[in-house]
Amino acid sequence: MAAPVRQRDEAAAGTRRNGGTVIDARHRNTALLVAGCFFMEMLDGTIVTTASPQIGRSLHAPAGQVGLLVTAYLLTLAVLIPLSGWLTRRFGNRLVFLTAIATFTLASVGCATSVSLGELVGMRVLQGAGGAMMVPVGRNMVVSAAAKEDLLRITSYVVWPGLLAPVIAPLAGGLLTTYASWHWIFLINAPLGVIAFGAAWRLVTGSGPGTAPPPLDWAGVVLTCVGLGGLTYTAHLLSLAAPPPAETTAFAVASAAALAYAIWHLRHTPHPLLNLRTLRVDTFRVSQFGGSLYWLVVGAVPFLLPLLWQTKFGWSPVKSGAVAAFVFVGNVGIKPATTPLINRFGFRTVLVSSTVVMAVVMAALGFTTAATPLPVIALLTLISGATRSAALTVYSTIGFADMPADQMRDAMKGAETIYLVNVGPEIPRRDEAAALLAKEEGVKRILKLSSLDVEHGLAIGAWHEKGEAAIRAVGIPFTFVRPTGFMSNLLAWAHSIKTEKIVKSSTADGRRPFIHSEDIAAVSVEALVSASYVGQSLSITGPDSLTFGEATATIAKAIGESLKYQAISDEEARQRYSKVSGSLEETEAHVALWRAIREGRLANVTHDVEHILGRKPITLTQWAEENAKSFLS
Repeated sequence: MAAPVRQRDEAAAGTRRNGGTVIDARHRNTALLVAGCFFMEMLDGTIVTTASPQIGRSLHAPAGQVGLLVTAYLLTLAVLIPLSGWLTRRFGNRLVFLTAIATFTLASVGCATSVSLGELVGMRVLQGAGGAMMVPVGRNMVVSAAAKEDLLRITSYVVWPGLLAPVIAPLAGGLLTTYASWHWIFLINAPLGVIAFGAAWRLVTGSGPGTAPPPLDWAGVVLTCVGLGGLTYTAHLLSLAAPPPAETTAFAVASAAALAYAIWHLRHTPHPLLNLRTLRVDTFRVSQFGGSLYWLVVGAVPFLLPLLWQTKFGWSPVKSGAVAAFVFVGNVGIKPATTPLINRFGFRTVLVSSTVVMAVVMAALGFTTAATPLPVIALLTLISGATRSAALTVYSTIGFADMPADQMRDAMKGAETIYLVNVGPEIPRRDEAAALLAKEEGVKRILKLSSLDVEHGLAIGAWHEKGEAAIRAVGIPFTFVRPTGFMSNLLAWAHSIKTEKIVKSSTADGRRPFIHSEDIAAVSVEALVSASYVGQSLSITGPDSLTFGEATATIAKAIGESLKYQAISDEEARQRYSKVSGSLEETEAHVALWRAIREGRLANVTHDVEHILGRKPITLTQWAEENAKSFLS
């Protein structure tokens, strides 16, 4: 059996000559600058929550209406982030990044000087517009310039400060509000913004305008902003103690009409702001709709809980902020366990369990009172953060599995990692197209489902080999998962087993270490959520190398029937496959594959599944028992 093949891809990893460092001082400092900007953006997304009652009293507005400050900011981020890529291609990194920092900083000062809730909401929208350009553009600058072997280190510079911001934001907001005033939760951005602007002016040489982007969909921008903005204001009106009927109805109807027209427009314009055709892909549609509904729940928690604790329980801003931080402690703390959980129980189980637990925890928090012991409330809050992290990991992982290449650009907007699955002779062209689009849209890494046959020079392997080479040439960080033949491919025998009780193959006594699809999925999940596999090729097989006759006997035992295995010639195999093949090229590729199995070239077993997952691969016996019904009449 072969030794484990979990080596770093030498063609992609490169070498460090003379022991030098790949990350120079300018690149490292630029990454730290972007990290600071990310920290400011994430901090401002949640720091307002613990100050809401004080802001409401100062501006003579109910605390519930102050929720508009969070909604307006995050909604603006969501609506305008798609514009950041277009603006960068049109005007270049430097101009867009500097403008974003200046906009964010000046809007923060405007928030602090606001004298009414309406003015403050307007400044928050402007602040969100700056944030929507600032972080995506900065992150793309840093990651696209990183050597593959340094991606994990350079990414950690950028990501971890942003992950820590929501943890400290509620407590920081409580401290500033208690010992200074609510204005300082915005004024704190002024010196930070000035420092960031000066650093960016010195560090970011950036690129000028790139290749001309398609025309900006101004109608899509206006309709989407008006529709979502109107819908948000309608929700604000409904939150009033006595909503004005005429005004509320007018805004509801107008925003609904704008959104309906926006949907029609986005489906029919040649270059839409958001390509809704991507929603035709089932996995992407489910992940977006399901994830959005889930976000409606988990996104409200950091606002509603401090509001409940301060207005009803009588807690101080500091106390409510400290307990609210447990949401994000749970969020970050569960991260190392999400991959083992998904590997052990699967996507569906983790997602359903997380959703059920979140619903139970939310209901339990709703029944708490000022007399509820503080450790109980803190524990429930911690659990809510952990379950939200696990569920959102699943949603973010499954979205791109079935996306066609021509729609990948629109689906990639805002994505950090994509899982690339292509089949057939068009693999090289599709892989290259996806890699180019991914790099252009700021995707940090591609995980490609390749084939172990790459290592043996076969036709099918050659398609994947060219695809891998195309991804390397584009320069985007990658991980290649190279499985051997799928156990599920043996389902192609079902018809002949049902009708003739026979399996025919040209592989003779050649062996193949078939692998279970769950093992492929588990390794892929591990590689998707862990940056430690960047630049690596993971060669994975099942536990045993079996002849096709032995595989037939395994299925026979599982279904309790007698089956016969019959060796056939290459020509007969060619004729049989050509009846179901889409092309002569595919037929010849499979005949060559079966010949290589017959010659013993594909029999080696690797240990990468056990090394990566910490368990033995699933056996063909177990797979046959799971799928026995497929082979029975």
